[in-house]
Amino acid sequence: MSYASYFNNAMQRCILMFLYSFITNTLAWH
Repeated sequence: MSYASYFNNAMQRCILMFLYSFITNTLAWH
């Protein structure tokens, strides 16, 4: 149970970081 929650947290954090870098990159180009 704790392992699944930890994996979910890692996935959400990775997705958030990816979206953040993507948004910053798109804003930097403009």
